[in-house]
Amino acid sequence: MEFNVSAFMESLSVMGLGMLGIFVVVGVIMGVMYLLNAVFKNKQDGDR
Repeated sequence: MEFNVSAFMESLSVMGLGMLGIFVVVGVIMGVMYLLNAVFKNKQDGDR
């Protein structure tokens, strides 16, 4: 079995883009959840 260094280095950039995409999607989901919590904030039991 041969180890192709150039293919490995090329795959690192593809893997990095994939991981960056995952972090961007998680960040967008967290931002939307924060926004929804701010807009639809629950009132306490005494408040109506």
